[in-house]
Amino acid sequence: MATIQNIPGNEAPATSRAKINSNFTAVNDEVVAATSAVAGKENSGTAAAAVAAHVAAGDPHTQYAPKADAPLTGNTTYQRMSPGMHDHGSVASGTVTLNSTLSANRVILTGTAMTVAFPSGAARTLQSLLVTSTNVADGTITIPSSRSLNSGTTITTFTLPAGGVALLTWFYDGTTYFLLGETLTPGQIKAALAITIADTTGTVPIARGGTGLTALGAALQLLRVNAAGDAFEFADPSAGSGDVSAASNFGTDNRVIRSNGTSKGVQGSSVEIDDSGNIGPVSDSVPNHVAFWDGHATAPKAVRFTAPTTVTTEYTVIWPAAPGTAGQILSVASVAGTTLTLQWSTP
Repeated sequence: MATIQNIPGNEAPATSRAKINSNFTAVNDEVVAATSAVAGKENSGTAAAAVAAHVAAGDPHTQYAPKADAPLTGNTTYQRMSPGMHDHGSVASGTVTLNSTLSANRVILTGTAMTVAFPSGAARTLQSLLVTSTNVADGTITIPSSRSLNSGTTITTFTLPAGGVALLTWFYDGTTYFLLGETLTPGQIKAALAITIADTTGTVPIARGGTGLTALGAALQLLRVNAAGDAFEFADPSAGSGDVSAASNFGTDNRVIRSNGTSKGVQGSSVEIDDSGNIGPVSDSVPNHVAFWDGHATAPKAVRFTAPTTVTTEYTVIWPAAPGTAGQILSVASVAGTTLTLQWSTP
């Protein structure tokens, strides 16, 4: 240790200057001696051998994270996966358990039902399964409960179309298994896209329940099938002919139909119009009549022409062609078989 001389505050400059120089010399000698000692230790045999061994070692810091398939220490973990794929081969049914070491899996489904299971042990962060169907029918795939990124819902099954392929990829965030790649039905696709009628444009074809038309017809026009029978068209209504069918059989030919008093229902009547245009009331039990009603609004009354109870021979009456005069009466002018021609005559 260097010796440092004390310099009092009232000492003469000439004396203190000599002490200061002596003190600087002593400190310098101390520094030089310490430096030489350190250099000597680094060059000693023990220190040199330790440094050489450290430099030559392939992994001199073995106390740090291991380099094998093991998680890093601390809060962050890393799971090393093999780049290979595990082939489960062909299965007709049953359960396929994903490989515990390889993250990628594949299987061929020859049947119509299969269950997928995760390997035992700690949950894997990332897993995938390529499913290929060789069946001619759709297949049902049952999986662990997963949050679908396609539909946004939690699912446990999905339908794999016949001959279809699905690449299923699961990602586990520590709480939920997120799934991407399951096939969706048309209904699921529409629900996921939230498609409504407002999203449609263009013309809806007849085969899809539309009319195939691009514009509305004019007022009071009717929608009908065109003459070619291959499209719809709007047209003005026109008179026509044809058979009309009722809900039930009227039972008798040539009868006039009438309202049944309920909504727009119809029913048969006792009035007949034959194929020759003859019209008249018909009954099997009582004589029928033709009534002419007066114009009373609330209690109308009628004048009736009634047939006899029994007609032995049918006949036809022809009325005069012109009106008569006051006081005249109707009389038979001529008879031709069962046809009577009437005339006006003066008594």
